[in-house]
Amino acid sequence: MKNKFWTSEKLLTIVAILISISTLMVFIYQTNLIRKQQYLSVYPHLALGDYYTNSPNYRYVLENKGIGPALIKSLKIKDKNKIYDKNLVPYLRKMIKKEDSLHYTFAIIEEGRLISAKEKIDLIASKGGKINSNRLYKLIHRENLELIIEYESIYGERWRISSISKIPTRIK
Repeated sequence: MKNKFWTSEKLLTIVAILISISTLMVFIYQTNLIRKQQYLSVYPHLALGDYYTNSPNYRYVLENKGIGPALIKSLKIKDKNKIYDKNLVPYLRKMIKKEDSLHYTFAIIEEGRLISAKEKIDLIASKGGKINSNRLYKLIHRENLELIIEYESIYGERWRISSISKIPTRIK
């Protein structure tokens, strides 16, 4: 009588091991899906935009179009390859001539500020006529001027938005 290598016990053991490995792979896949769902459920999406252009009520707005809060990590102004760690309005004040009589309201965005989902913040808004609005628009949209904001989700994912690119890019 010859001993068989593949006995029913060995086959059953191998099948049980394969089923266990398959189950483990399914659990790992499900865990990754759940993690992605959690990250997407708090995804902040900041956007910079103009509202009411060519009207007396011009506004330059920072808006969170995502479904989770955004924590501001840094705000920089890049002008002719120089980077300033300041807010937009103090920077623009240096560009406004004393003889200009621009009337505006503004918000200060600083590191650590939390912008909730669907929140809109007027970075700067005109409080004058159409001429005032047009001057303000031209100052904000000067050539070589770029506003760069870095922010993160509550899970620590970092993003960057810029007044030039308009699309948030993930920072690794």
